[in-house]
Amino acid sequence: MGKKHKPQKAFQLDTHLDTYAFWLIAITIGLIPLLIRIVPVEFSTTDFVWDTGQTLTYDTYSYIKANAIKIVGILSCILLGLKLFYKQVKSFRDIIPLTMLVSMVIVIFATLSAFNTTVAFNGFIERYEGMWVLLSYGVIFLLAYSVQWEQKRINTLFNVFWVTNIILSLIGLGQAFGHDIFLSEALRPLLTSFKIDQQIAMVKTYGDTNFVSQTLYHYNYVGFFITLSFPVFLSMALYQKSLKLRIMYALTALLILFNLFASTARGGMVGLIVGMVVFLIFNRNLIIKNSKAVAILLIVGIMCFGAVEAFSGGLVSSRIKQIFASNDTAYQLQGIAIDDDIIKVSVTGGELDIIVRSQTENSWDFDFTFNGEPIKYGGINDESKMYFDQPELHDMFVFYTVYDDGQYHLTLQAENVMWPFNYIDGKLMYRNAYGNYEALNDVDSAAFLAGHENLGSARGYIWSRALPLISDHALLGYGPDNFALIFPQNDYIGKLHVYQTTNMVVDKAHNLYLQITLSTGILSLICFLVLIVVLLVRWFKRLYQNAFVFSDVYESALMVAMASYFTAALFNDSTVHVSPVFWVFFGIILSYLKSKTGAANPK
Repeated sequence: MGKKHKPQKAFQLDTHLDTYAFWLIAITIGLIPLLIRIVPVEFSTTDFVWDTGQTLTYDTYSYIKANAIKIVGILSCILLGLKLFYKQVKSFRDIIPLTMLVSMVIVIFATLSAFNTTVAFNGFIERYEGMWVLLSYGVIFLLAYSVQWEQKRINTLFNVFWVTNIILSLIGLGQAFGHDIFLSEALRPLLTSFKIDQQIAMVKTYGDTNFVSQTLYHYNYVGFFITLSFPVFLSMALYQKSLKLRIMYALTALLILFNLFASTARGGMVGLIVGMVVFLIFNRNLIIKNSKAVAILLIVGIMCFGAVEAFSGGLVSSRIKQIFASNDTAYQLQGIAIDDDIIKVSVTGGELDIIVRSQTENSWDFDFTFNGEPIKYGGINDESKMYFDQPELHDMFVFYTVYDDGQYHLTLQAENVMWPFNYIDGKLMYRNAYGNYEALNDVDSAAFLAGHENLGSARGYIWSRALPLISDHALLGYGPDNFALIFPQNDYIGKLHVYQTTNMVVDKAHNLYLQITLSTGILSLICFLVLIVVLLVRWFKRLYQNAFVFSDVYESALMVAMASYFTAALFNDSTVHVSPVFWVFFGIILSYLKSKTGAANPK
């Protein structure tokens, strides 16, 4: 009798551990995306030229999610440890956990050698994807991969995800029509405390423009999230046999689709277009069988797009066109640099040099040359500004400005922006929009993106300035979430041309693969790509076994979601609002495909 009870006891323990893991995973994808709370956060930027002097910020969407992810990460570690101890996970010799463990070690080393270790550990403001969050993603992924994913478990998980998406979509629906639930007095006590009650305005970041942000902080993240959610419920609608459930899943998919259009998130739209191609090709037999229902769903989807387009005055289509927009505007101002006592101003057609001979508190002695030849200013206008007669220097002026220190700053006005200069500790410096002084130097950029800086709403600009940074820290990157600190924030002319302002901080790479490379290095990117390749290999094996069509709803839902996400990742970063769901789905589909292709179960 004793011999019979031992395997039964071991089996029960295994079931309990998987059950605990399942519910932790369900909480991860069901609750974390909904979290929102205004929290005061101390963050100093005194070491950077874009410092505003403000050390206390109020975060609404990201900080609470980041901390929740860390808690789930700790609990996931405990469960994985128990699984290893009780031999419910036999080893990490499988390529998937081995690759993830190597990736996590790389993250640790990248953090220890980071440009700014404080940010690398804890994350940058409004992002908070530091080392602890990245490691939590890893153990959440490993936990999802270790679970036995039979149909009942996946169905239950999708039902939890269903509730979450209905809540998010209804919130987004209200925001689209100017009724943001988070601006109501009834919810204020849930969002903040009486101590920071006045900071409730922080929630209104996108409410004024009717952009859909749900609880995901930004409309781009709404689109990124939808690349994972829409394929799930579209697949459930297609495969469901119950007419009642099919209608409910279809309505959910349409509600999610409406939120995508209302968010105007182009990256999400491009991702779903690719995902839908995968959906149509590998669900072709089932789509033909249910052609009438699919046609109705397609028509209603087109109507959703038309309704949003009409309501927004063509905003969606105009933003889609911006994805492919190139920078064909001829700008007068090409560059400004300081060379000792010379302000070098590059313009279309030549270079204006402002040569400073001497300077006192309220007087400057300077000369001008244009293309190496001495010139005089043409005169002084009614605003006491010097102007030039040369056609290449039209609408450019030189004059004095005085700031709080009472000193006269030699100021150039170009493209309606003031560029003030003064001597600080004996060196000629530029006074930026934040009131800080710095030298102006040339900024490296990727030549193949020249003229395409406006591509994808200035993503071309960000990529062109970020790509040259890779070579200096190729292996381990600059550290998690250090992007804002290493991006050439002093590229004021580049920002002016694409953003129409110099007063902003670029804090996102807007490309997951570039973000990984700059944050934790090429080795980390290789690990991520290995996981993707293994996924594709396992999927191909499954397709080969099943005449190159999806075998079931779970394969359809998760593989279409992965295809959509990996495509949208070309335009979006990893984020605490979306990544927990992605890593859970990634772990599940890898485990599910392995069990279905005849290989031993990952347990």
